[in-house]
Amino acid sequence: MLKAENKSELHGNLLAKSVDFFNNNIIVFFCIIAISIPILLLILYVKFYSLHIVFMDDWEFVNYIEKYYLGTLSIGDLASQQNEHRILFPRIVYLVDVVGFHFDTHYMCYLSLTFLIAVMLIVFKCFYNLNQNIKIWMLLLEFIPVSIILFTFKQWESILYGSSVCTYMTIFGMIAAFYLLSRLKGLDLTFFGATAFGVFSSWSFFAGLLIWPLGLAYIFISEIKNKVKIGICWSIIGLLNILIYFDGWTRPGYHPSPFYILSHPTNAVAYMLINIGSYFSTMNNIYDAMFFGFLLLLMLFFISYIIVKNGLVNKYSMWIMFILMSLCTTVILVIGRSGFGVAQALSSRYVIFSLFLLIGIYLIMIDILNNKKINNIKFVKILHVVFIITIIYASIINLNYGLMIGHEWENLNSNGADVLSQYQSMTDKQLEILYPSATVLKERIPILEKHKLNVFYNLNSD
Repeated sequence: MLKAENKSELHGNLLAKSVDFFNNNIIVFFCIIAISIPILLLILYVKFYSLHIVFMDDWEFVNYIEKYYLGTLSIGDLASQQNEHRILFPRIVYLVDVVGFHFDTHYMCYLSLTFLIAVMLIVFKCFYNLNQNIKIWMLLLEFIPVSIILFTFKQWESILYGSSVCTYMTIFGMIAAFYLLSRLKGLDLTFFGATAFGVFSSWSFFAGLLIWPLGLAYIFISEIKNKVKIGICWSIIGLLNILIYFDGWTRPGYHPSPFYILSHPTNAVAYMLINIGSYFSTMNNIYDAMFFGFLLLLMLFFISYIIVKNGLVNKYSMWIMFILMSLCTTVILVIGRSGFGVAQALSSRYVIFSLFLLIGIYLIMIDILNNKKINNIKFVKILHVVFIITIIYASIINLNYGLMIGHEWENLNSNGADVLSQYQSMTDKQLEILYPSATVLKERIPILEKHKLNVFYNLNSD
């Protein structure tokens, strides 16, 4: 009888484990689908609406194309200043696009997507490392909002426009550098890999220079050992990078004065709040963005209080870096751009940086909710529910608005291709849908025609 009962109990346990395994895998499957949907939607968005034509800042690279074919292109040329940026690595990407894809800027949008997906994978890896005691299906379920935020259509201007690859390269470099710093055991290959990504980020977009002070801060607030030694080496490499970067650098003359914020502090504060809350702006409404920007700062203040009170700065150092990266970028924009007017803070090409404030706050909230030792959990639960509902609402609004803009860019693609291919018969006003100066275009379009690039390659093929 006992043997029969033992066999029956064993059979029951095996059956229960099989049911749990099946149920867990089903949940994992649906969570992966839910995480993948925003990615697939953005891939389709790029496929149907991204620009194939040479547009706006793309034209700045055309003179380098001529140098490449003449054999006079140098590293100095590629590292030269454009606005306040030195975009060495994006220009290398441009060159690859010229040689491999006949300067079809559509492919650079796919590269931007690739960097964005790589960023998501790194973020998930960091999330997994911090929560290895939680079941995988739960981690995937909690990660769904990160995918919704990261692959928003709100970034339409940057994801549909080839030259914005520089921002995605910068963010990828910064996140990869933070990740490698989190794996440090000393001055080893991992450290030099982190510095390599720091250089990559710095020379892709001006905001990438933030990796050096933020990386140093991360070294000292994280669990890295030998902080002083590693911090000194990181600082030396960062300082050398910054000195080389600013050698011969000049502030763009047409940009507002960096002292504008001193004489217009109200506008500066408004710009900051609008930029922070831009993800939640409905139809580019500055008041929506300002309201949500203020709420996010209040939420951040409360979360920061909990972190400091419970001694969690060490544990949440990665998410804190995400938040600081986003806020520091906002400060740079306030100093360099607020003179253009507060509405400019809503510019879609800046949204990608503000997303990491949302992601950082969300991932900290999730871990606080999983930590039973922390007080004020009930209030965090309320914040979490409000946050999720607001994210879902904003994502629907951004989807609709992004599709509307996508149709406009589809028309721009078609009209721009006609203007470019028939440029000799076009008026200056018609040419200026591609670039503000028709005079500049009349000098640079023949270079594309000469080397059969962009629309001229398709004409030649036909």
